[in-house]
Amino acid sequence: MNQALSKEDLEARALNVNIHNHCMFLFASMLKRCHMGNYYRQRNAFKFRESEGNELPICDAVYSDDYDQVLVIEVKTRLIRDSQVDVNESIKVAILKELKPMLYSNYFIVPVFMYTTDQRDMFNFKDAKVMVYYGNDVKRMWTEPRTLAAYYEDVKDSSSIHDLFNNLSRPQPTTLPNNVRCVKLENVTPTPAKQTIERPKVSRWFKHRYFFTRYDQKPLMGFEHLMSIILDSGYASSQRPQQVVEASLAQMVATGTLSLVVEYQSDMIEINQDMIHSLNYNTRIVHRFSAEGLEALRDSDKLIIFMNEKLISNKAEFKRFNEYMDSISGSLK
Repeated sequence: MNQALSKEDLEARALNVNIHNHCMFLFASMLKRCHMGNYYRQRNAFKFRESEGNELPICDAVYSDDYDQVLVIEVKTRLIRDSQVDVNESIKVAILKELKPMLYSNYFIVPVFMYTTDQRDMFNFKDAKVMVYYGNDVKRMWTEPRTLAAYYEDVKDSSSIHDLFNNLSRPQPTTLPNNVRCVKLENVTPTPAKQTIERPKVSRWFKHRYFFTRYDQKPLMGFEHLMSIILDSGYASSQRPQQVVEASLAQMVATGTLSLVVEYQSDMIEINQDMIHSLNYNTRIVHRFSAEGLEALRDSDKLIIFMNEKLISNKAEFKRFNEYMDSISGSLK
């Protein structure tokens, strides 16, 4: 009897591992079908691999590109029986207890596959509902349960982790299966709603320095990505915002405050002081990018800012700026 039970237990565990691995590669397949994983959509496509070594206790897989953009993936599965209804919140609570704190030190994504006994018996999880928990060390969010096919329609144009997270954050209608009866679960702590704080006033002389310091050594998807962050924040200049940002970058490159490295026409190059023109304007010297430097900046596929001088004179203002940026809905950039 004990041997029979042990065999059953062994078979059940083996089946659970098979389901977990199958779901992991279903999710990986969806990510690889996005622009960020397609070699014909972008030059430096993301690559998927299973975790190894010290990564094993933290996550199941890693999705990364050649410029240190890393998304760690931890897959969870749950069997949902017909008698169980309105279980989303209780599953969230259980999942959060299982995740390792080190997961949050990265950009992470946790797909939770919720399947029925019929789907398990047929080993067909095409219609399984999936909740996704994603974020980083400062902001984390849950999605509503949907099929992978529904997710793909939203995220297929994602070319970066930033795009993926923004596309996942799109509001979705909540739908329930026809056979669901609403039953309120007790002792379940709901996930706190996101709160966006009021945009604080910051010095117009230092706001670009704040942006460049915030994203120091964080690979961005080109100059357009940087501009989208600044425009979405509400801190962009009211007139000619792109030219104002370009002028700030040129000024800081010329003075050695920062260094710029871009991927331009498949090559990684530094936009240095040789690509800066200095002009006399109303008794003061202004700096602008040369035509060559401006083209490389505007048409860049990747952009990395290296702040050589990180001194912030008003630390309290910079702290309020960062807190606001962290609170912006869908702005995990």
